[in-house]
Amino acid sequence: MTRAEICMSLCKILIVSFFLLYFTVDSFVLGQESTQEQFLVEVSAYPEERGVTTGSGKYNEGEKVTVTATVNEGYVFANWLEGDVAVSSEESYVFEVTENRELVGIFIPKEKGGGENER
Repeated sequence: MTRAEICMSLCKILIVSFFLLYFTVDSFVLGQESTQEQFLVEVSAYPEERGVTTGSGKYNEGEKVTVTATVNEGYVFANWLEGDVAVSSEESYVFEVTENRELVGIFIPKEKGGGENER
């Protein structure tokens, strides 16, 4: 082998080694678990036949989350409840995640003329 051929072989080995190392480190770093704490947000509709809620999922601490209530025909959105506490009367409720949350969208019948609720 000539000196040039030896040099080319070493260069090829170095280049292949570099790429193997790069992709190994990259895969390791990308595969690591996030050190940021995550919280579970769960939403549901009550009663279920009156509307739909969206926004459930895992979110990073401090992330802004929007949960949304969509009413079915003949109903209106009343509020979001967390336990026994009404936390918002807006159909789209935005908050910063700091803990696990379980929210229930409450739907009520539209009022008929004269102030009576539909049944």
